[in-house]
Amino acid sequence: MKSLILRSKKAVFAHTHGIFGARRGEGFEFVELAGYDYASDAKRIDWMALAKSGELYMKIYEEELAQRIALVPLISGALYFGYRRLKFEMLIEALALIAHSALLCREELTLFWHDRPYRPQSHFEADKIVQKIAEHPPIGQKLQFEESALFAKLPNRSLLILIGDFLEPLQLKTLAAKHDVVAIALACRPLSLSTQAQLQDVESLKNKSATLTPSTIANHARKLHKIQQANLLELEKKGVDTLRIFEDESIFEALFHFFGSR
Repeated sequence: MKSLILRSKKAVFAHTHGIFGARRGEGFEFVELAGYDYASDAKRIDWMALAKSGELYMKIYEEELAQRIALVPLISGALYFGYRRLKFEMLIEALALIAHSALLCREELTLFWHDRPYRPQSHFEADKIVQKIAEHPPIGQKLQFEESALFAKLPNRSLLILIGDFLEPLQLKTLAAKHDVVAIALACRPLSLSTQAQLQDVESLKNKSATLTPSTIANHARKLHKIQQANLLELEKKGVDTLRIFEDESIFEALFHFFGSR
């Protein structure tokens, strides 16, 4: 997991603004052009406007307020599953990419884990928090999500990013009304296998033997897709933006294109 987090961090720093693209500029938002007053810094002169009009204008900026970003991993035993890679690994990578991108853009970042808010002020602190989550595999855990508790801990409007597999319905009655909510759903693509296997329920930890065939795997994948799709559609009806990422896709590219277009 350490190497995964390190690779994610390097991917963020390889781009000027990480997954958020260039949407924040350099911390200031352009408002209007005004006549140059000769007492201001010459760097603010709009040379293109001078070329067109023959008169000196300067750019007026308004300092942007840092966006509040709240990251909530939805952890359960169901994440300890995957054909090519575990969904839990995908969750850790997505957490690292978003957290480091937020800090790179000087956003106000809060990361929730076990209902406790962490507010890293540096990339080093973000690494420690994500690493702490990675060190606790979710086997045997059931999803615990209390909207009222999270609502109380987010007093100000935020970009609330929920990350999980969304195989269980979430009842969002108040969060989506107050916050800009995004649901990132992690999904698997089935492999064509034919084998005898010992299966374990990743939440109840019960075991049973089963014969896996291409058809049984495909049927199982279709059921999971249907459940996930239904849960995401319910969230979309409440105004939640959704993004599904499959295990064979680049998580960085998926997040970059999604947040870059918002």
